[in-house]
Amino acid sequence: MLVPQNSPTLHLSIKPNFSLLTSSFKSLSLTLTLPILPHHPPSPSHPLLTLATRLANIPSQDYESSPSCALEATDAVGSLSLFTTFDTLANIRRWFPTRVVKGSSVSVHFTAIPREIHAGTPIGPRTDLRVDAVTGGLTWMGMSAIPLPPGAYDRKQTDTLSTIRAEENRMMGTSESQIDVVSFFRRIIEWDLTASPPGTRAACTWGEAPASVERIGIVETFMKTAFAVGPLKRYPPWSEDEDTSNEAGINPCPDPLSTYFGIYYFPPLPPPLSPTLSSNAQIFQLFSTAFHDLPSPSNPYRIFMRRASPARGFGGTEGMRTYAFEYDDMIDTIDAESIFYLFAHEIAHNWPMMDWPAPGDKEVEPTNWYPEGMRTRSTIGSEAKGLASLLDLVENSVQRPLRTDRWRPKADINLGVLQARRILHLSNCEAFALAWENAPAGVLPYSRGFTYILMVDCQIRQANPDLKNVGIDGVVQDLIERRRKGLPVTEREWIDEVARAMGGRGRDVVERNVRRQWVRMVLEECEQELLEFGFDESSLEGARILKGLKEGSRAEAAGLREGDKLVRWTFLWQLMDDYDKDMRIVVEREYCGVEQGKMVEKEFVYRPRTWEKVESWRFVDISGESPNMIM
Repeated sequence: MLVPQNSPTLHLSIKPNFSLLTSSFKSLSLTLTLPILPHHPPSPSHPLLTLATRLANIPSQDYESSPSCALEATDAVGSLSLFTTFDTLANIRRWFPTRVVKGSSVSVHFTAIPREIHAGTPIGPRTDLRVDAVTGGLTWMGMSAIPLPPGAYDRKQTDTLSTIRAEENRMMGTSESQIDVVSFFRRIIEWDLTASPPGTRAACTWGEAPASVERIGIVETFMKTAFAVGPLKRYPPWSEDEDTSNEAGINPCPDPLSTYFGIYYFPPLPPPLSPTLSSNAQIFQLFSTAFHDLPSPSNPYRIFMRRASPARGFGGTEGMRTYAFEYDDMIDTIDAESIFYLFAHEIAHNWPMMDWPAPGDKEVEPTNWYPEGMRTRSTIGSEAKGLASLLDLVENSVQRPLRTDRWRPKADINLGVLQARRILHLSNCEAFALAWENAPAGVLPYSRGFTYILMVDCQIRQANPDLKNVGIDGVVQDLIERRRKGLPVTEREWIDEVARAMGGRGRDVVERNVRRQWVRMVLEECEQELLEFGFDESSLEGARILKGLKEGSRAEAAGLREGDKLVRWTFLWQLMDDYDKDMRIVVEREYCGVEQGKMVEKEFVYRPRTWEKVESWRFVDISGESPNMIM
């Protein structure tokens, strides 16, 4: 697209500072140069910069904690003093100049310090600035460390990504004369690696050092940009990491995939993750084709992996054209299929999106049921063009054919979790607020959305013979096209599109096309035991001392005690994803034998379910095929 010549420039310089004492990066020196827009210049009553104080349960950089980290600003006449306010209700920190700003730009220098991590650090969004425990490298997302002009953080945080995508997609199809140059910026990211040891590499979502990265778009894109610096490895590998040389000397990495796709990680990569590198690239290409969004050097996608150790962690956090993946020392306990499905889910975050309600609108529930439900559905399998191959890719990755007894539990659990821990009564707002405190509440939008979307998909196929082989995918693609044009995508547009596709008719029968053949699945009522860990989930964080042991629970029957020191345990999401999976938990106790006082580890295994059963649902295959194989 044409870049408006009068677009203001937002320039970010990043200088990592390495410590010889700890053999790791100790800080980032950042300089943000931002234009002063004449229609609303910063003043003692209008902020220069803003930053969210927290992202869910993850703190952002506290630049007020130390004078060495504080923001220092200069404008055309010299030093510009700043003062800070905190809006606890909006979760926003704001910096104001003590006088009217002079000149056309302001430069702000500040220092970001990596977050201190310990064994009890709770799992949360993978946005904070962290040191890799093995190599000393750094990973982070912009939203945790980069203050931005007003508006970037002064909106519902979870609405930001969809807004960014709509705005930038709208701009991509707009002529130069139509672009609002006040809303869009030329964003430049530059790395200064002069204080880094030999072998250091740096990358962000939009490109790699040493070249500066330039991109046109709105300022908020910095929020959802992922960064990494250190002894990085990449897939596809850089030429010096390969055994073969590039005799032509034209491109350091001749694989064209590297011009728009990359996976960045710090070595050594655990064996369970090595086979997933090429799978991620294939998943991305399949989804890009299915959603008619072909990648290019100007439309890249990059993935950043980080070690959680010494804390626990397994999961992903989406950015714009990126996701950050986190793993810990227990990665070898997670099966290949679960790892694959997580990656597919995170990549699918790029496309099915719905606008959140306007801030303060208490009459409308959060709309995360749609993107999370659609991503769950797309991950399990979809009829959309190109996605049928996703199931073949799963088989190649896990080296076994897919079976209904493997697929169906993934669908069943999205129904059964609705009953887990009796959270069915929670509203979407309540579930969203509890997402990082209560594991079943956190996945409630996935389950509600997935179940509802399956029902609608079935109704469309039954009501409209012309859409029998398309189902809900036509609706989803139409909504994606609306977003590309910058048009709103709310629940109203969803209802309108579904009503149009159904023609006012529909039946409650679930039909799915898996591996290019019809497999008909119907819902059947059944009785299942409720998910119950048997103790307070907060025991897994902080000091990791077991508390809230439930009297009469299976955890108590297995031998767990109040006050046990927790060492390691099965991931809670694994227990939610598999109705028959046991909790394996290792605790540390004082030895009572001859060597009394010595601390020893003891493992307990129990079923993390209630003794009583409640009404639930499961899928039953009525396609007439073999009850086990989907072929």
